Order: sequence, then C-alpha cells, then structure tokens
Amino acid sequence: MRGIRDLNILKDYVHDALKQEIQNGNDKIYIGRRASGSASGLPFEEWTKEAIENYARRNNIQIRVFLQEEFLREVVDELKNRGYTTPQRIENFLYENTWWGLRPSSQGQHYFFSKGQLEDAIAGRDVRAYQQSIADLVVFYGDDLIADINKIVAINVKSHDLGKKSRHPNIVSAKRLLEYFNDILDKNPSYLDDFELWFIGIYYERRDSYAYLSQNEVYLRDLFKLKISEIPVINFDAAIQLQWHIKEMEEYQSQTKEDFIKNLAVETQKRWKEFSEKRTEVIDDLVGSILEKL
Repeated sequence: MRGIRDLNILKDYVHDALKQEIQNGNDKIYIGRRASGSASGLPFEEWTKEAIENYARRNNIQIRVFLQEEFLREVVDELKNRGYTTPQRIENFLYENTWWGLRPSSQGQHYFFSKGQLEDAIAGRDVRAYQQSIADLVVFYGDDLIADINKIVAINVKSHDLGKKSRHPNIVSAKRLLEYFNDILDKNPSYLDDFELWFIGIYYERRDSYAYLSQNEVYLRDLFKLKISEIPVINFDAAIQLQWHIKEMEEYQSQTKEDFIKNLAVETQKRWKEFSEKRTEVIDDLVGSILEKL
C-alpha cells in the first residue's frame, strides 16, 4: 500500500476522489426537507469521507479518513493502548505534542476539539460533536497514529444549493485563526510545518429531499494558498468571519504559510480600521443630530 508524503499529490487525490465518486454514480445525498445551514452539513461530511475512503481503497493508497469526533476517539484509544492510563497524561500529551491539540492562551473556545469531547473520548463514550472545531473531517496520511500524530489534514466541508442566491457564506473566523497562529508562534513555531486546513465546497441542485451533485461543482482550496486581498467580505458583525464562496477563492501557489499569516493579519487590520471608522462616523452623525435638537 502506497503512503503519501507530498501534500500537493494528496490534495489532487482528495479532489479526484470527490469527482470520481460522482462519476461512479454516488451523485445524490439525502438531506431531508427541512435541512438548511449547519443542519445540512453532516450528510455532506459523511459523503465526502466515504468518497475519499473509496478512492483510497481502489487505488491502494495509505490514508485514513475520520469525522473529527471519530479521530479524537481513535487517538485517545490508541494512547490508552500504549500506556497512557490517566486522563491527565492523555490530556497533557495532546496539548503538548500536537498542533491540533493546542489550547488557546485566552479563555476562548478550543480550536480543534472541546474539553467535553476529550472527556467523552477518555471515558470511552461516543464523542459529542463540536461545531466550533476548525475540522469536519481529518485525513491521516502518516504510518503510525501516535508517532505521526501531526501528519493530518483538517478539512472543512461546505455545501451550497445552486438554486439559492445568497451572500457569501461564513468560512472561518479570521479572529480565531489569528489567535490560533499567535498561540502556535508562542508555543512552537515548527507546528506550522504540519498545520494543514483545506476547504471543500460542494455545490448541488436540490430536488425534493435530495442534493444532486456534479463533477464540475466540487472544489478544494488550501487555506494557506488563499489570496486574502481578494476576499469579498470580512464580516465584523459576525465573529469576524471570512465570507467567501469556495468556488470563487483564488489561490497563490507560491505563497508560504508565514506569508499567508502576515497577509491575513494585515488585511484584517486594514479592513477593521475601515469598518470602525465608518461606524464611528455614523454614530457621531446620529448623536450630533440628536444633540442639535435638544
């Protein structure tokens, strides 16, 4: 079975997996009549997981794919098997040895998994979902789950009904990303070498309770290659969300991770100043108008 070390090749494999799954006839997903927004996410995540697994099996490729909560449970179980017998040892190992287990230095939400999820996994329970995770799926491309524990790609799956005209969807919080990068640079800058976050966009036609997929409407983008200056919206009214259709994202292939972080920081700061100046002007005008009348 072939292993993969070149992430550009892995990216091509994952994208091909989605297109081939559709070509092979698995081109519709049951989403229910009332599913919308985050409520419709899980069927697409599970379909994507199955597509990558099927592709890897057909092509004898050594990768494993997990839902985010499945991955945490698998890692914790393996740590137990290797002698990490107390919750504190397991917790310390993940927090101290992985880019994805890093805790926020502030009191904010965890980046990859929640404390409740870790408690579930350690107790041997089904792990609850964590909607604030940066990952919906995890692709493990190493050989040994613990020795290669950082050899993962976090994947965020987004879906969009082509029949609906809507604003650009929330992709990820710029503030949370910048906090994450700041914490990594404080803790261990080398973690950036393994940090991978990809976005998959699945655009579909809805017919009754099903989403019908097309090979030409599945997209994959690498966070660190995104041309941040081209982002349509940074929404400072909604957790400083980057809003962008995945199919419209532009990538800059020669961009380094360090360059991306700098560009994101500078662009967010620039747009924040523009936003705050406009809001200040609106409030000043309103207050001034009121005071003139009193």
